[in-house]
Formats: sequence, C-alpha cells, structure tokens
Amino acid sequence: MSEGQNQEIKEFLFLKYNKRIEQYIELLSNCLDDGLSCKCLAEIKSKEVFYYFRAYYSKEELKTFFAPLFTKDYEFTVFVLQNFKEMKTVQQFAESYGYSLSKFEREFKKIFNVPAYQWMIQQKSNLIYNELVYTNRTLLDIADEYDFSSLSQFCDFCKRFLGTTPGKIRNLKKCPNTFTEYMNK
Repeated sequence: MSEGQNQEIKEFLFLKYNKRIEQYIELLSNCLDDGLSCKCLAEIKSKEVFYYFRAYYSKEELKTFFAPLFTKDYEFTVFVLQNFKEMKTVQQFAESYGYSLSKFEREFKKIFNVPAYQWMIQQKSNLIYNELVYTNRTLLDIADEYDFSSLSQFCDFCKRFLGTTPGKIRNLKKCPNTFTEYMNK
C-alpha cells in the first residue's frame, strides 16, 4: 500500500454535512420503510446517490472518504468501519473480530498505519465535532451517546482532543467545513 493510501486511511475524513444528501437519505429511508425495495429502485437510487456525491463533493473529498474500501484487507477494513462506533476498547474490537489483541493491533497498524486506540480516538473526535457543529442536540445528549459519565468528562475530552470546550466549538461564528480544517486553523 502506498504512503498516500495510508495517509488517507489514517485521516478517514467524514464528508461535510449537506442538506440535499440528508434529504435524499431521509426519502430513501421512508421509501424502504414503506416496503419499496425492488431491484429497479435500488439501481436508480444507487445511481442517484453517486450523482449527488459528484455534485456536492470534490473528487479529492470522495477519494479520501472512500479510500478505506480499497485496502489490501477489505474484510478487516469493512469490519472496522462498520463497528468502530460501538467498540469501547481495542480489546473489545479484537475479541469481536476473533483475533488476539496483539494480532488485531498488528493488522490494524498494517492497514491504517496508526495504532488502533489512536485511530478510535480520532474517529470519536470527528463524530463529536460533527455533532457539535451540525446538529442542535444538547451537550448532555451528545455526552450520553458517546458514553461520557458526566458533562465534565465530556468537556475534558473535547479540550484534550478538539482543543477547546464543546460550547466554544458549537458557538464558532464561521464553522470550517471539516474537522481537519478546524484542527488546522
């Protein structure tokens, strides 16, 4: 794997919020809830979502976002990306995949080019940042969702990994488009 691919996987950027994409997802979800799940609809909707991706995101953003799917160990990568939100520890991750801790950490580092714990913290930081900037959810709701035992612990996490308090992140006058832009300010 090239150094460029490793860097893209290490960063694993989230696509910036887009109201049209949100509306598309909501409509698709409603259609599926209504029982509209035929092959023709799936083909049309898959073409439609890629049209929206091309319309609302740059090639570089899409390349970075989809980079984890083009790794040497696709199955492992997909498992990590599908399950990282539920995992509290690297040990839990390893057990869920059926690997010893050392084997999991070795495989993770080989594919993502960063230790698993560091990557998990980065992803949690990305998710929290997006919640703070792009939603109106209360700080308590966000803290609860990410299993912080108190608002104080949540604030400490934000100060340590996002550089400031959650309230200050939420009240930014001009929000950068991505977590990476925020961190590079």
